[in-house]
Amino acid sequence: MAGDLNVHSCFSSDVYCAGTDDASAADPFRQGVDVRSRFAEAGSRGLDYLAVTDDNDVRSAKAPGSGSHGVLAIPGYEDKVKGDAHVLGVDKLLGNGDGSAAAINALANEVRAKGGLFQVDHPGSKITKKFAGCDASTLTWGYGFDVRPDTVEVWNPSSSIRAAEDYLDCWLQRGARVALTGGSDAQTQYGQPQGAGYPTTWVLARNRSQGAVLEALRASRTSVSALPPAVGGRPLVIEAKRDGRFVPVIGDDVRPGEKLHVRSLDPLTDGSLRVLANGQTLLDQHLTRDRAIEFTAPAQPGWLRAELRLGNDLLEQTPLCGAIDLGANLCPYDAAMVAMTSPVYVR
Repeated sequence: MAGDLNVHSCFSSDVYCAGTDDASAADPFRQGVDVRSRFAEAGSRGLDYLAVTDDNDVRSAKAPGSGSHGVLAIPGYEDKVKGDAHVLGVDKLLGNGDGSAAAINALANEVRAKGGLFQVDHPGSKITKKFAGCDASTLTWGYGFDVRPDTVEVWNPSSSIRAAEDYLDCWLQRGARVALTGGSDAQTQYGQPQGAGYPTTWVLARNRSQGAVLEALRASRTSVSALPPAVGGRPLVIEAKRDGRFVPVIGDDVRPGEKLHVRSLDPLTDGSLRVLANGQTLLDQHLTRDRAIEFTAPAQPGWLRAELRLGNDLLEQTPLCGAIDLGANLCPYDAAMVAMTSPVYVR
């Protein structure tokens, strides 16, 4: 199932919508999008589910048009704490207590108990110092590694992918099981014309229901693509051969030394495939369209994940990929990203 976990509506604080906001705040450059139009947009792009996550606001969950156009609604909101977080799977605001790490961990546990999940959003946003050595003080997420998320929004058009995926890898190196997601963070109608699905988060769900989508996210069964299905977006997958056939293993356990392969379900795109394992590059080679690359899981327990891009690591060496706050992500390394997977766990 394909979807977007981070779009905004007229109920967000950073936009203006007639009938929702005071007319004195009218601003065409901040023109927002109503909930029904967000679901129409998602449906036209082939998405199966959508989370409208407004800033500390859950009105979208019961707004006219929520869940319309054949798109499943995932309720939730963006929580403004010491950084941005997503609280997904609830239609009521939950308490942040005193905002301490202990209070936010209690919030995360509460949403899990309700069948939802807690996500750290775009931790590489607006950083002014390179994230290195798992020094989380350089990130805009103010809790470092004191609050464990279920997912990390690694791919967001306004944020550094490399910093966010390095933050995810630091969690994995600590032994945590954390999934990656992407979100368009679409807010305004004209300032962010790409809208929902750029990027798209794919989940391997047992059925087409809200609970199954949330379950798949918690289980790390996710892959993210740059494009939505309607314009050719497809997931990258890691599979193992079991009982004579290849089965997806993203989010699952594999044996040390087990034979695996990675392939893109996008039949049109060639690219540079990189497989990371336990913080190191395990594989870096060209992936030809409609082909798979076989490899062996590392002998050491831990994790591995894959990513497909149009360029190579040299793209990251440009100044635009540095720790600079431009209000937009202009890094060509990020722009060349085609797809990436959540981890497979070697046990």
